[in-house]
Amino acid sequence: MCVHFYFNENIRGKNKIYITDEQMRVGLPGLKEQFFLPKGTTLYYETSYSEGVQIYKIYVQIVGPNLPLVEEKNKNSITPLYGANPLMEDDKDK
Repeated sequence: MCVHFYFNENIRGKNKIYITDEQMRVGLPGLKEQFFLPKGTTLYYETSYSEGVQIYKIYVQIVGPNLPLVEEKNKNSITPLYGANPLMEDDKDK
């Protein structure tokens, strides 16, 4: 399976975006499995909260077999990944 990040002019509309100017570390707190969004990835702003948290979307194009889809059980809940920007000093050599 091959995963590509892509940009679609029709999706963007008048949304605010952020284009990463360096790699961004992404993962779930407490888990060792993390990955890096490449420099130049477009993040689409969705909302922010008073605690200082901002929510962004990324769009991923997946080439290969269709993924098995299921109905969402709780449509009012999301499980976001956590990003760190800028990279922590110990991430920059990876």
